[in-house]
Amino acid sequence: MANAELEFIIAGYRKTLKVEFEELLNDARKDLPELDSLFQEIEANRGIKISFGSELKNKVEKYHGFAKKINPDFQSEVEQFSETAYSLKDKSEFIRGPLKEVSRILEKLVLDKEYDQNPANIKDIIRNKIVIIEDPREKIKKVEEELTEAGFNVIKVNYKNDDLIPYCEIQTYLDFKITVDFRGVQSEIVISTPEMAVATNIEHRIYEIRRTIGKENTPKTKLDDPYYRLRIALSRVSKAFYREAGKRIDKRTELLN
Repeated sequence: MANAELEFIIAGYRKTLKVEFEELLNDARKDLPELDSLFQEIEANRGIKISFGSELKNKVEKYHGFAKKINPDFQSEVEQFSETAYSLKDKSEFIRGPLKEVSRILEKLVLDKEYDQNPANIKDIIRNKIVIIEDPREKIKKVEEELTEAGFNVIKVNYKNDDLIPYCEIQTYLDFKITVDFRGVQSEIVISTPEMAVATNIEHRIYEIRRTIGKENTPKTKLDDPYYRLRIALSRVSKAFYREAGKRIDKRTELLN
C-alpha cells in the first residue's frame, strides 16, 4: 500500500478519534470539573518542578549532546530500513520522533529510581515510529529478524498482545517497542498501526496529567493522595478511548484476513 493511501487512512482516523476522545473528556468533566484547570496548568508549566544537582545536569547535557549528534543518522537508517525491509516495503509510513528534551530526561532520572540517575538507562531519547497496515502481532518477530540482519543491535522487543486477544479487550497502549543499541545509545523503534499512531498522539494530553499530578510528593497511601480519584477517572477515559481505537484495529485486520 502506497504511503499516500496510508496517510489518507491516518487522516481519517485522526478526525474521527479526536471527536470521540473529546466526547469522553466531556463526560469526565461532568464529574471532574477540575480537569479543565489541570489541562491549563500542564500547558503552562510543561512539566514538574524538580530539584537536581549541577553534576547530574552536566551529565545529562553531555549525553543529550551526543544523542543529538547521532540522531540524524539513526533516523535515516531506520527510515531506509522501513522502505527496504521485505515485511514493511510499500506497507508502511515512517515517522521521525522528536529528540527527548533535557528537562524531561532530568525529570525521569529524579522521579524514577529504575534509571539510577543514569541517562544511558533511558531507552527513548532518540526514537521513531513505523506505522504498518497489517496486524503487527503477525509481523513483529519478522521485523526483529530483519532489523538484526540489517545490522541493528536489537536489545529488547516489548511484545504486547501477542496472544491475539482482540485489541478492544486490552484497553491500553498497544504499540510494539523495539530497543536497539545505536552507537552506544539505547534507542527506540515503535511498530504501530494507523489507529494507534493517532490514538496515542491524541491521548497524550491525558497521559501528561496522569504522569505529573502529585509526583513531587509521593503519598504513602491512597487516602493520602488527593489526586487518587482524578487518576482513576483519567485512567477510565484512556481505557475507553483505546477500546474504541482497538475496535477499529480489530475490524480492519479482520477485513484484511
